[in-house]
Amino acid sequence: MIRTKIATVALLLIVFAQTTFSQQTHQFTLQQALEYAQKNNVQVKNALLDIKLQEQVNREVTGTAFPQINGSADVTDNLKIPFSIIPAGTPGFGENGAPSTEDFRLAFGIKWNSSAGVSVSQILFDGQVFTGLQARKTLIDFKEKNAEVTAEQIRTSLTKVYYQLVLSRVQIALLDSNMKLIEKNIHDTKIMYDNGFVEKLEIDKLEVQLSNVRSQRIQVLNSVNNGYLGLKVLMGMPVKDQLILTDDLSDDEIKEGALETGSFNYAQRLDYQTAELGLKLNEYDIQRYKK
Repeated sequence: MIRTKIATVALLLIVFAQTTFSQQTHQFTLQQALEYAQKNNVQVKNALLDIKLQEQVNREVTGTAFPQINGSADVTDNLKIPFSIIPAGTPGFGENGAPSTEDFRLAFGIKWNSSAGVSVSQILFDGQVFTGLQARKTLIDFKEKNAEVTAEQIRTSLTKVYYQLVLSRVQIALLDSNMKLIEKNIHDTKIMYDNGFVEKLEIDKLEVQLSNVRSQRIQVLNSVNNGYLGLKVLMGMPVKDQLILTDDLSDDEIKEGALETGSFNYAQRLDYQTAELGLKLNEYDIQRYKK
């Protein structure tokens, strides 16, 4: 029993040590978080893989337009050659065409048999192949632009969540300050109540107010914990790792992020450019059906 307990404790220590050493602590500014997400976000990785996949598809279409050469070879080894038995007395199977005096075995086939062939084919006209050749560059551009749109969406979502968590610090600090103020008011009101200057109802009101602030603080903390989990998922970071945000949000940064409607050009938006490439691909699709 002692050995079993020692083994159990040792196993728990090993598991705890592995868990502790596998956890990492990251202190990220917003820019560092964006760079980490660019390398580790699953959606961004899949978008980049789609580009490589399209490159292979383009090679396949290009190879289809080239002449196709096919070769084949076959070798047969007949281990047992089939034969027929010619019974004795059959004319023509003896000496000088006389009838045979004994049964005669007549083989059908040969021991070895081989064959080889080569064929060459070339597509003269195929609307799908020719249209595919024309659309190769547009398909690559579409996949690359789609990857840029995905990365931009991840950056936008990550920035929002990052600054929401930064602002939550101020919100929690304000709630803590309100709790301390209410607790001081409760203390002072109790002293006044003991001296007969206020009623018990005033103390009850402050206690209810303090309970509401505490409940609000718990809700904010739960929201912050969920926000950190969502931020780690966006970044592609293991949930078990610890994340510390080092940036603060200033009024100047808020003004820099404001949209200037006077100089805004929608043609510069990545999603608009992706839609234009999609329209061009649809035109190629119509051309393919026409051909």
